Amino acid sequence: MNSLPEDVVSPSLADATWNNSNIVRENAAQGVQTLEAQCSAVDSLNLLVYPVVLGEGKRFFGGHSGPPLTVTASPAFSSGVLLLHYQPLDAA
Repeated sequence: MNSLPEDVVSPSLADATWNNSNIVRENAAQGVQTLEAQCSAVDSLNLLVYPVVLGEGKRFFGGHSGPPLTVTASPAFSSGVLLLHYQPLDAA
């Protein structure tokens, strides 16, 4: 897994010190669209959701509905963090 490219969406992460990683600091939806254009398709999307409420929150894909995805797994960790694993509807 360390040899695979990884894109991390984070407005606050200073730098990525792990192998083959890239930080998407700005618009997450635009970052996903850029990845789709580069890779021809996104085969999965993994989100870690932390139980922290800050302000009003923002939609992940902004005002757009985003790509048609379905949840294929959603394990919860003892810390309360959820891992949401999505795949495109046509691949599920």
